[in-house]
Amino acid sequence: MNRKKALLLSAIALFLQTANANEFPSVKEQVDSAVKPQMSFQDDGDVDKVSVDPEHMSDYRVDGCNLRYDHVSNEDELRKNNLRRCNDGTVSFVQPPSEGWWGAEGKCGQTSVSNIIYMFCKRAAHPKTYVDHYLGDITPGVRPGTLTSGLNDIFNKLDDCPNVDWDVEVENNEKNYIAEIERSLKTNRSLPNLVKRTRKDGTEIQRRPVSLLIRVPNSKKGLHWVTAVDLVREKNSCDVFINHWDDQYKVPCNLIAKWSRGVGASFGLILDSYTIVKSK
Repeated sequence: MNRKKALLLSAIALFLQTANANEFPSVKEQVDSAVKPQMSFQDDGDVDKVSVDPEHMSDYRVDGCNLRYDHVSNEDELRKNNLRRCNDGTVSFVQPPSEGWWGAEGKCGQTSVSNIIYMFCKRAAHPKTYVDHYLGDITPGVRPGTLTSGLNDIFNKLDDCPNVDWDVEVENNEKNYIAEIERSLKTNRSLPNLVKRTRKDGTEIQRRPVSLLIRVPNSKKGLHWVTAVDLVREKNSCDVFINHWDDQYKVPCNLIAKWSRGVGASFGLILDSYTIVKSK
């Protein structure tokens, strides 16, 4: 092991040891019942977007997620925690800048967890408030196992979160991968704080968001966590709706599967294609 790598691993280990395990700052949504539900659009022109391979990913962007709930009395506080609302009722948090040596410590895993916490528990936790303890490991980014254990720890500590367990599911082919995403998004029991997504036909449907690990389009090494909020089949089409980079994207099912295959193609010795982090 070279000297730089040894110093880096030592620094990370020390940093994780000093993290405060007893703090989990988050903000609960407070609806003003005296105010009629109403919405407006917020101009986020001053928010820097994370932009990786935009000539591909941006083709599938369908919502800038600039909606603001004026009937939520602490909406400003929620937004300070990086929460952004999409038109369909889901949320897509602003991803903080990467950290670490050469920017190797990305925050996409933490941001996906923030998305999930809000859509299951209605609590806004900034992606950087809990990363040091709950999602910390010695690798760049967040491994699937770390994401899963972090979610389980967080859900066990927050009273507003439902009693669910998080697990990693790895499928062996595209067909099973898409089928598992579709199955995992559905819920067969009532969860009081679970997000309701409004589809384009006006149908309101509860969904259990899941995290998907993909390789960023047109990249051999760029891995990325996204939050899937729905899968819709219409006639001969199949699309997965994913939230990340405080936007929403509508991606054909075969394409999201292709991006997932790229994980194993680039990192097959340590990471798997068709990886899903889901609740059960």
